[in-house]
Amino acid sequence: MIGYFVIILLAAGSVLAAALFFRHRQKQVMDGLSDMLEAAINGTFSETTFDESRQSSLENRLAQYLAASELSVRSIDAEREKIKELIADISHQTRTPLSNILLYTELLEEEPLARHTSFRIGGPAAIIAQPATVEALSELLKFLAARGISPRILGAGTNVLAPDEGLRGVVICTKDALTGLRDLGDGKIEAFAGETLSKTAVFARNLSLTGLEFAHGIPGTVGGGIYMNAGAYGGEMKQVAAQTTVLTMDGETRVFAGEAQGFTYRTSAFESFPAIIVKTVFQLAPGSKEEISARMQELMDKRRASQPLELPSAGSTFKRPEGAYAGALIQGANLKGISVGGACVSEKHAGFIVNAGGATARDVKALIELVQKKVFETSGYSLQPEVRIW
Repeated sequence: MIGYFVIILLAAGSVLAAALFFRHRQKQVMDGLSDMLEAAINGTFSETTFDESRQSSLENRLAQYLAASELSVRSIDAEREKIKELIADISHQTRTPLSNILLYTELLEEEPLARHTSFRIGGPAAIIAQPATVEALSELLKFLAARGISPRILGAGTNVLAPDEGLRGVVICTKDALTGLRDLGDGKIEAFAGETLSKTAVFARNLSLTGLEFAHGIPGTVGGGIYMNAGAYGGEMKQVAAQTTVLTMDGETRVFAGEAQGFTYRTSAFESFPAIIVKTVFQLAPGSKEEISARMQELMDKRRASQPLELPSAGSTFKRPEGAYAGALIQGANLKGISVGGACVSEKHAGFIVNAGGATARDVKALIELVQKKVFETSGYSLQPEVRIW
């Protein structure tokens, strides 16, 4: 009897000891987590602060996460310092007599890309530079190439989805910078990359030249239109672009004429050639100004009636698949009006994903993937994005 009593006491003591140990260990873990978080908040966290051999798996995972976060913060801080040095270098260069060319019409630091894209989405770019002239652009490209910096190129931002976190680098924006239109005679006009397609179409109309009516109302620049072989209502850049001048990434001039421009459906040779489009010569035909105006108005009315122009978007989200229409396939999959966060498939035209309010790049990408999946399941077609995802 006494033996049983002793056994019971020993068992109870073991349970109590285990409970006390567990409680002590739990407190130890919580204290450890608290110390790590406090160190992270105070900016004093270090991977060597804690002994991994004494950590629970939870403590270890948190320590690894905080270490990674610390590395991320250090990386961001380092990038910021590099950008500051670059800005200081740029500012110095523009003031020295080494170059009589003003490199920038405007130099924007930590500028939200949402202000420069039609989607109204995108975090800050470290630097947005807008060259005033072709010579300035050439100098800028040489300046960046010498420092191993590859810039992003942006026109009107009407076919771009910029990342929520922004870009830690240089973005060169041509819209409202590289501008100019010129009548070359014999049905040719010259348009600089920063000119809008609509303004270029109107310029041609005023010269009684036909061929660019389809471009009236396309929300983009000449440079962007050439880059992706923009088109609508049976017309495309391929039909009228005779010659395109570019600057390579080291600031040298190259000219592409005729088939060398490599136009195919919604793409061109310039997508695979590292250069910036500077200007294009369009070969047009004589026409009636009144008839050209009427056609332009007809196409604009069609756009307004069928497209969700009242909401931010990047135009047609998907390329037209062979033998079908993206909008019809999406509508056939009953996806009109479906949304992810603030991104929504337009009720007016299923081929458009719109920013219905507060949409993020993550929302848009998730919705694109959802649409692709459902359309493939219902029709067997694999939709490819037309919007450029940075």
